[in-house]
Amino acid sequence: MDYTCQLPIDLFIPIVFHSFDTQDPVRRLIRTEELRLVNRAWRAAIDCTPLLWTCVPNDAVSFPEKVPDWIKKSGEVPLHILSTNIDRPLETYMELVRPLSHRWQKLEIKTSIGSIAEYLNEPTPMLETLIVSYTSLCSVNGLFGGITPLLSSVHLVCVILPETTSFLRNLRELRLDKVHNPSGSISIAKLHDTLSACPDLEQLELDAYYHNHQFERPPVLLANLRSFKFRGALGPLGPKDVILGMITAPRLANVSIRSGRNWAPVLNVLSPLSTEVLLREHTKYHISISHRHFALSTIDEQENVQDSPSVMVDLSNYPYTRIVALTLFKSFEKAAPLSCTMDMVFDQSRSTRNIFKYLKSTIGGMDGVSGHPLPQIRSIRLNIDRESSHSYQDLLKDLAQ
Repeated sequence: MDYTCQLPIDLFIPIVFHSFDTQDPVRRLIRTEELRLVNRAWRAAIDCTPLLWTCVPNDAVSFPEKVPDWIKKSGEVPLHILSTNIDRPLETYMELVRPLSHRWQKLEIKTSIGSIAEYLNEPTPMLETLIVSYTSLCSVNGLFGGITPLLSSVHLVCVILPETTSFLRNLRELRLDKVHNPSGSISIAKLHDTLSACPDLEQLELDAYYHNHQFERPPVLLANLRSFKFRGALGPLGPKDVILGMITAPRLANVSIRSGRNWAPVLNVLSPLSTEVLLREHTKYHISISHRHFALSTIDEQENVQDSPSVMVDLSNYPYTRIVALTLFKSFEKAAPLSCTMDMVFDQSRSTRNIFKYLKSTIGGMDGVSGHPLPQIRSIRLNIDRESSHSYQDLLKDLAQ
């Protein structure tokens, strides 16, 4: 006898949810369809549970005739509209889901068609997340009827934006990657306006595809920004430097910057206030310097290492990596609390010798007593090949004394 058929539905359905071994919405939907085939009781219970049918994908596994059935089973719950298979036709799918725009909670579209704006002209009062790639959002009448009161997360990759972007406001998460308008790259002034319209941003990811280097406005204060990723471009002073210079983020905890030659704006984002907040109340302080990266992380005693605050600066594009690494190192040193312990790792770094020489130098303390930089250092590890080890022996001996 199948005892599961006797389970109350309010107990059976949570068991179904716990049986999912993936967060991928399409695979969860496939699993749901499989569970329906166990017996009639399971099918009836699953079919009358709208929360099992919240994702409506336009995927290779979803034949067009199934989409209306999924929509019907979803009842009136918020929906995840998902079309990321670029080879699947989008037009028929969007015609099916467009009348449900008032129920869209997450809209995720990746397509090669010229524009999807015609499908996005209705109000979306429940939309929280918008992810769009490789298309245009230009619309004469405005996107979403100008109604997106709950929209908090936007990711745009290789997207053409309209001149009016009223939906980019009051966001908590924003990623703009190779976005532009019909006439070309977006102005830095426009980016400034967008960031100003999102004062509560917590996560921000940008690149340097903007124009109009002559820019004079006060920096945008992003008081809640905790994570910032930036990909710059090679070359002299340009958009990347202006962008980095126009952001003030006093609570910044996780930073990843890949920039070009001019490294000074990096230190502007990593302001003393940002660094002080980053290091405050942490007991372990870890610096890792390699040929490509300068990485800083702080670990609290009760903190998961993977979730620890960190700063990562990609040095691969810098012509003067030795100078940059040492300058960043000194900036972090000023904010390191004396109560912490510090571990350092060098991995075939060009800047190793410069930093070692600095560590064994003598500096004056606030009390007038001379000492060495960073007395908090607990350990130093060098990951170098055997051929290079001899050249560092003198430095290690001096540091050990």
